[in-house]
Amino acid sequence: MTEERGGPTAEINAMKSVAEALEVLDKGAVARVLNWAVARYQEGSASLHQVAPQDSASCEPAEVAAENEFGDIGSFVSACNPVAQSEYVLAAAYWLQEVNGHDELNSQTINTELKHLGHGVKNITQCLTDLKNKKPQLVIQLRKSGSSQQARKKYKVTKAGIAETKTMLTRAVPS
Repeated sequence: MTEERGGPTAEINAMKSVAEALEVLDKGAVARVLNWAVARYQEGSASLHQVAPQDSASCEPAEVAAENEFGDIGSFVSACNPVAQSEYVLAAAYWLQEVNGHDELNSQTINTELKHLGHGVKNITQCLTDLKNKKPQLVIQLRKSGSSQQARKKYKVTKAGIAETKTMLTRAVPS
């Protein structure tokens, strides 16, 4: 009997193959492979978020790299290997907050930096909203000045956003 494409048996067989392939890898490698798979096959999915490596040893090199190896925001954003516009926004926001020491961020500052790098986003507010709506939240809104929808808003990258950016730095680059 032939199996219907996308049927339940096909899905179970795919999960079995993935489990067998991952069981020989360490936790950091598993996280990189899963992050690559999510980026490759579920681009733009709001319900999926990257898997953070479970051991602290795999997080440490990214933290050191962010502060020591990258002398400028362009090198840092490039090393993060962003796939979606919201990932560019997160990487730039991380740099401004964690490396440059900004206590709060605004969309104009983030997008200006990205424009200087040739990666300005068309709708920065939507990207920040997408990062706010992820579970866990990668960015939070601290306050809004003004009563209109276009009022200036202040943001902060959360601990989950910091971890996500560090994961971006360590994920495998698909060849």
